[in-house]
Amino acid sequence: MEPAEDRLVAAIARVLSGPGPEVRVGVGDDAAVLASPRGELLLTTDLLVEGVHFDRSRTAARDLGWKAVAVNVSDVAAMAGSPRYAVVGLALPADVGEPWVVELFGGMRAACDEHALWLVGGDLSRADRVVISVAVAGEAPPGAAVTRAGARPGDRVVVTGSLGAAAGGL
Repeated sequence: MEPAEDRLVAAIARVLSGPGPEVRVGVGDDAAVLASPRGELLLTTDLLVEGVHFDRSRTAARDLGWKAVAVNVSDVAAMAGSPRYAVVGLALPADVGEPWVVELFGGMRAACDEHALWLVGGDLSRADRVVISVAVAGEAPPGAAVTRAGARPGDRVVVTGSLGAAAGGL
């Protein structure tokens, strides 16, 4: 996270009600980790905002849908978890038609199929620009979730994909 983002997250954390006994990792990591009967539940969400994260005139709807899911799958994978379920919040301006939305969800579906993830619902609204929010629930075996605090000197850093590819999308 950027230093300004770190400060904002810390300020938000002070306002929140605090973790319950089942919260293993709260605000500030790639995903929240909650105790569950089957192990650990991982919860994460990411926003993609037109004009900030993508330019609709230069980004295919299908590619954008794929990315919206993939960034969340990446957060769950970074914590050694497996994604299971996703929901989507989508805000659209009046000039976005059904074909574009169908292509967007086609990309989401393709990413979900690739990662054995179920897209199970969400919400729609109007806005002055496209805003996509995907939330993913995943799971890890008991005690297996890897946090950012778990990194140690000498650990290997493993990257998938091409470094800088996200910026190339802009």
